[in-house]
Amino acid sequence: MGLAIAVVGAGPSGIYAVQRLLRSEDVTRVDVLESLPAPYGLLRYGVAADHPKTKTVSRALARAFEDERVRFFGNVHVGRDVSREDLLEHYDAVIYATGARYDRDLGIPGEELAGSLGAAHFVAWYSGHPDVLKPADWHGTSTLVVVGAGNVALDVSRISLQPRKLLESTDMPREVVDELDHELTDVHLLCRRGPEHVKFTRVELAELLELPDVRIVLHTDPAALAEQEGHPREVATNLRLFREAYAHWDGNNDHPRKTMHFHFWTTPQRIEGEMSVTGVDVLTAPPGGPVTEGRIDAQAVIRAIGYRGEPIPGLPFDPDRCLIPNDEGEVAGTAGREYVTGWIKRGPTGVIGTNKGDAAETAERLLENLGSAGSGTPTRPDLADKLEASGHPAVDWARWDRIRAAEDALGAEHGAATVKLADREAMLRAAFDTD
Repeated sequence: MGLAIAVVGAGPSGIYAVQRLLRSEDVTRVDVLESLPAPYGLLRYGVAADHPKTKTVSRALARAFEDERVRFFGNVHVGRDVSREDLLEHYDAVIYATGARYDRDLGIPGEELAGSLGAAHFVAWYSGHPDVLKPADWHGTSTLVVVGAGNVALDVSRISLQPRKLLESTDMPREVVDELDHELTDVHLLCRRGPEHVKFTRVELAELLELPDVRIVLHTDPAALAEQEGHPREVATNLRLFREAYAHWDGNNDHPRKTMHFHFWTTPQRIEGEMSVTGVDVLTAPPGGPVTEGRIDAQAVIRAIGYRGEPIPGLPFDPDRCLIPNDEGEVAGTAGREYVTGWIKRGPTGVIGTNKGDAAETAERLLENLGSAGSGTPTRPDLADKLEASGHPAVDWARWDRIRAAEDALGAEHGAATVKLADREAMLRAAFDTD
């Protein structure tokens, strides 16, 4: 008799928890439930298409499913196909790794207009998420405003400016490539603080500043780019990259097709338009400098100001921090049977690797609470039987391999290593080998 554990969410945080659980001989079964037919969560649907090296982390994650104690239940939505009560009936403990894939709002007038959207929506769409519709009609969009000072804002800006030829070499769905092949000429990035405060990492900033056929315009006093004693290394590096870009483009008579604008100490005040976006009113207020108001004519606005998690019915939720309150992953009031890991545990912070230690902490707390294998319940029913009896088409690991093979075949048709299937029905047809 051993422990049967469910992990809800097959992103990095969930799979890292699985890996730690498998180190315990007390664990005899781990079922990973994922609402999508595919695993890997934000690694698959959040990492930019032009960053294939980052996505290779999936190879290490996939090894967890080689253990005979682990099963994958894709296309199973907790809350619709199975309930929280079902999980507590079928498992000794549940770890929720549901992430935080929804966008925070700016809270300004005009945010509801067509053409105004969140980065999470935009990124999921261009990454081929089967449940995310096209966020806007990009044809006719010549100017885009992006709000944010982190790597997601850089990803959104860079993808929007990439040439079609490069996008065609990625796993991006072909219909998305067609949609992004538009008349965009300008991207304006609004950062509410100065260049020394941005949260960009060096590699991502360098990639954007070195895009081919893109002019870089820094809307700031060059003195603001000077390095000062005491700057952390990452800050000093970013300022150096900004100075180099400024020096390269200052007085440069080249005429690239596109322009990337950086606005510092600038915040959006209102999104203008009647039915759709026509512009953004902005306020620029550098410390000790003049406060100026302005307007950027634009047809689209993407906010990249953070993600938020969603409540799980029956569990406590902190609406301010958008997470489930917990003690080292354990959710209070659940008799030691329900846990969280990843962004729903700590909030949307950190990089993919951050989830590894975070998940280990949760798994260790679970194992400590449940003790030896003797604490498991030998008579718990098998969720697979319930799903089969209901006729629900769950995608196991072998069926996920069929989806992956179909995507590789589609990639071969288009001259890429792989191209994602962006339609759930198409994914299920591939999984179940149906025409």
